[in-house]
Amino acid sequence: MIDCSRDIMCGIFDSSVNMRSKSRSDPRRVLYYELELFTDSTGICYVDEIPYPIKRGMLLCSHPGQLRHSTLPIRCHYIRLRATDGEEAEIISHFPQCSTVAEADIDKLAGLFLKLATAMIADIDKLTRDMRINSIFWDILYHARRSTTASKALPDNTAGTVTVMKAKEFIEDNFRGACTLSVIAEHVHVSPNHLHTVFKKKMGVSPLGYVHELRIDAAKQRIMAENGSLLEIALELGFSSQSHFNKVFRQSVGITPAEYRKQLNREY
Repeated sequence: MIDCSRDIMCGIFDSSVNMRSKSRSDPRRVLYYELELFTDSTGICYVDEIPYPIKRGMLLCSHPGQLRHSTLPIRCHYIRLRATDGEEAEIISHFPQCSTVAEADIDKLAGLFLKLATAMIADIDKLTRDMRINSIFWDILYHARRSTTASKALPDNTAGTVTVMKAKEFIEDNFRGACTLSVIAEHVHVSPNHLHTVFKKKMGVSPLGYVHELRIDAAKQRIMAENGSLLEIALELGFSSQSHFNKVFRQSVGITPAEYRKQLNREY
């Protein structure tokens, strides 16, 4: 797991703010794996003196030891992964030096970069922050590989990670419907038992546990936003009955949905 206080840096670099008087950045030796996503078509990036004219959606991957500088102005979302010996670094090492994100996916990927930067400064306990950052970072890796026009095959030992990311995306898109273990496994083309094992190892929760987490989060939002029937909320979020909804909600929150609603009203 990535340690947010040690293993990763991220943010937005804007040369018009940081290097206003310069037309060219100073050459620097890359120390960590870096991902840079450009959303504007200005400037030129150089990696080991190879020029990469910047176009909207360009994703640049630099490796430790490479020489980097740029013709300004440039503006990009960036990630620097200080950990160079983990599975995350192994996957980044197989990214192309330069690739292009599909236009339809640029804003989504940029949003994930921003989401990661926001999570880095969230006022939450370190364990929760680490879990959040790891989840978003794997989302970025998955969407970056899926959306770019140039890619290399992942090594065999990362195949399970890709399976988990595909399953996670499917769950997030379909948790309100019939999202059983068999349905999820069929979508990612593995057996239910294999999916359960690799998903829990990577995410710390089973696929169905993740389905329930999303449903409960959605239920909380619905309960806070409206005064509708709890049965309707349960059925719309994929629970088979209100009793099933009550059971899962109590396991997650410690109280029933009805008690949760009363507690919110009391606090108000």
